[in-house]
Amino acid sequence: MKYGQPFARAQIMMAAIAGIMASTAGNLALQQSKIDALGPYVSRGKGKGSSRNGIAPGAGKANHRAAMKRRNVLRHRAACR
Repeated sequence: MKYGQPFARAQIMMAAIAGIMASTAGNLALQQSKIDALGPYVSRGKGKGSSRNGIAPGAGKANHRAAMKRRNVLRHRAACR
């Protein structure tokens, strides 16, 4: 599989389970023991959907620029007094 492809680890796990199911057709106890030996699926938690800041490139910079401008305006007003 291509490196960085979404859900690559989940697809590998599903392929392993499908192989177990095909090789042990009909024997439920053997299927269950092989699936248990495979171990649980553990996500690495690299999803990108949780952050609202990454919607568009530079989307988080507008707030940063506004805050910098506000600080500079206040600093300039204080200097002019």
